[in-house]
Amino acid sequence: MKWKPHEIELLKQQYSDSTIYELMQMLNKTSGAIYNQAYLNKLKKSVEYEENRRLQDIENLKKNTLTRFKKGQTPWNKNVKGYMSENATSFKKGQIPHNTRSEGETRKDKDGFVLVKIAHRKWIRKHRIIWEQSNGEIPKGYVIRIKDGNKENYSLDNMELITRADNMLLNTVHRFPTELKQTIKLLKKLKKKINEKQDSRP
Repeated sequence: MKWKPHEIELLKQQYSDSTIYELMQMLNKTSGAIYNQAYLNKLKKSVEYEENRRLQDIENLKKNTLTRFKKGQTPWNKNVKGYMSENATSFKKGQIPHNTRSEGETRKDKDGFVLVKIAHRKWIRKHRIIWEQSNGEIPKGYVIRIKDGNKENYSLDNMELITRADNMLLNTVHRFPTELKQTIKLLKKLKKKINEKQDSRP
């Protein structure tokens, strides 16, 4: 469902210092919808929130003692050479890599789509975010297809909502001879017209 103005305003007021679960209860939205809207409005977590979360992560790690080495216990990889050996450059408990990307930053996936970071270890394709901002959440079993193949052309006219099955078929079509491609496209158009006629019946 599309966001209402008062929902967006509430998100702006509460996002910086509220957990995702609190926001989901306040707004009755999924986590994905909230992250998408936060990205579109360039919302960020406060410094205090991030620090509290970091301290909480450290505390949770301290509680997890079941698999931790006990004092005096010999590590299984002691004296082992190679990439699995002990070394001074290994990441320490609670340490965050220096090259960790911030929320809102982008990168490309293996298929060439631009991904936007919306949370820790959570990335979403940029064209999905733009589509959902105007049309609401994408239904289960559907994908957004880029019509002209330019994965950085974010015009809404260049996107279409289709089923995963149809998308798979279209991706497969490119391997066929030109004549067969044209026949498949015509059949697809005919099927669409038939469905439109059936939907318009009283």
